[in-house]
Amino acid sequence: MIIKNFKKLASTPERKTALEIANVALEAINPQKVIQQNISFQKDILTIKNEQFNLKDINNIYVIGIGKAAFVSASALEKILGPKIKAGAVLDIHQGKLKYLKSYQGTHPLPSQQNLDATKEILKIASQAGANDLVINLISGGASALFCAPKELSLHQLQQLTDQLLKSGADIYDINTVRKHISLVKGGGLAKIEYPAYIISIIFSDVPGNDLSFIASGPTVLDKTTKQDAQHIAKKYHLEDINFYETPKDKKYFEKTSNVLLLSGKTAIEAMEQKCRQLKIPSTVYSYALRGEAKIVGRKILQRLPKKGVMLASGETTVTVEGSGKGGRNQELVLGVLPYLEKTVFISLASDGHDNTEAAGAIGDENSLLRAQKLGLHWREFIDNNDSFHFFEKLGDLIMTGLTGSNVSDLIIIYK
Repeated sequence: MIIKNFKKLASTPERKTALEIANVALEAINPQKVIQQNISFQKDILTIKNEQFNLKDINNIYVIGIGKAAFVSASALEKILGPKIKAGAVLDIHQGKLKYLKSYQGTHPLPSQQNLDATKEILKIASQAGANDLVINLISGGASALFCAPKELSLHQLQQLTDQLLKSGADIYDINTVRKHISLVKGGGLAKIEYPAYIISIIFSDVPGNDLSFIASGPTVLDKTTKQDAQHIAKKYHLEDINFYETPKDKKYFEKTSNVLLLSGKTAIEAMEQKCRQLKIPSTVYSYALRGEAKIVGRKILQRLPKKGVMLASGETTVTVEGSGKGGRNQELVLGVLPYLEKTVFISLASDGHDNTEAAGAIGDENSLLRAQKLGLHWREFIDNNDSFHFFEKLGDLIMTGLTGSNVSDLIIIYK
């Protein structure tokens, strides 16, 4: 069971059912399992999903992993390619021992000197690849903060900019557009550094809609945004004066590049739909690309809730931070709907297990506010202070998974 406090949270049959559905989703997005099921290497043929790559004339294979699923996916890929890997490195929020690759640990959501140093070491390896070599990039959510090489900004300026964007209510498209145009590696920058090698990027999406150019800020994808777009966003969110740069637009850097989407929120939703069928509970999908202000968007979902059954969604909401509390967008999403739940269990959780706190998310039902009132917790005070973590901590309704080693999006399960 990935949800560590499952028994404590499953205090009613309805909560137990909703939590079982959520747990199935987390099991389905395990990177090791996904890679084992979708990647094979036999007689010089590398097969990824339905695509085949003939590596007969490849001299050297390098592997680069960046993001919250980097370590686990690299470990699984090592077992498939073995000594065929000449060199490589991974940068994740945790590290461990790998046989053929170096492992670096970085910080998230704010970049750090660790991230800058690790990125520099990874780029040394990536730039070694020649015209008859192959670089396999394992790219997952979280890499925008982890894998960073600013063109001009100091670390302090980069941290300030990131923090301001995260608290502004900006969505991932606006945030990553800005990130692309201050970086040497984002917006196709990594492909330029790995040129003229062959490139295969295996991508795990955490971006609503799965636009490859925005996942991890699109390090190996030809960028369609411009520095003028970044300037417009900077003005929109009142950011300090920043020098933006154009991302690589020469198509030669991408002619030998294959970007393969291997995992997304849809994978999790399909697993949950299958679980609902097993339980003989009707299910519908609200959205594969949920967006919007966390404390508001939940009410919109409830308006579409069927009279009975499960409604599912994946995506990434935003939080405009106005208070001084502690929390994450999933906890705030659940907190925002508590007054509106009638015979309904509502779960929202981060698939990486870290909803800006040690909790993955939260669970709520129609009795949550009544229980809160008995504990002297005033809902309005907590929602106004963006303090969802302490609300659900006192209520005992935080969902705890620990770091899952995956990251595909946030997952929402509503059981009427």
